[in-house]
Amino acid sequence: MTEQSTFQDLGLDSIAVVEVFVVLSEQLGVEVDDAQALPGTTLAQASELLSGVAPEVQ
Repeated sequence: MTEQSTFQDLGLDSIAVVEVFVVLSEQLGVEVDDAQALPGTTLAQASELLSGVAPEVQ
């Protein structure tokens, strides 16, 4: 696993990715649009989204 691994690489489907983002955003107090929680999102992108510094993932 590297920062360029995607959630899909880790075996998560789209529903599981949304669930991960919901839990992490609640724990961290950061709002993340569900449309940004995609299976192709890398761990690096997720980190940036959850830290509130990244633009929308495409």
